[in-house]
Amino acid sequence: LKTSNVVRDQQICICFLHNLFDEFRFFGKYPDNELALTALLFGQLINFQLIAFMPLGLALRCVFEALKKPPSQKIFRFGLQAIMQFYTR
Repeated sequence: LKTSNVVRDQQICICFLHNLFDEFRFFGKYPDNELALTALLFGQLINFQLIAFMPLGLALRCVFEALKKPPSQKIFRFGLQAIMQFYTR
């Protein structure tokens, strides 16, 4: 969608990313399985360079903010799972 020549496709991609980043504030309340899937999605977006510039900075900030939390919190596990997806990059 990101590289599509169709404006509507690009708008869908932007809306998807906006909603995903906006949802970050609720990740700590996600059930474990859904949180793990979301971490996988975040990490793979970064790993496969599907986001760049501003969205990349925002995604990295979400991951790093999660890693600042105590390891006992669910959001920390999100950060750890996400970073494991792109640590080789």
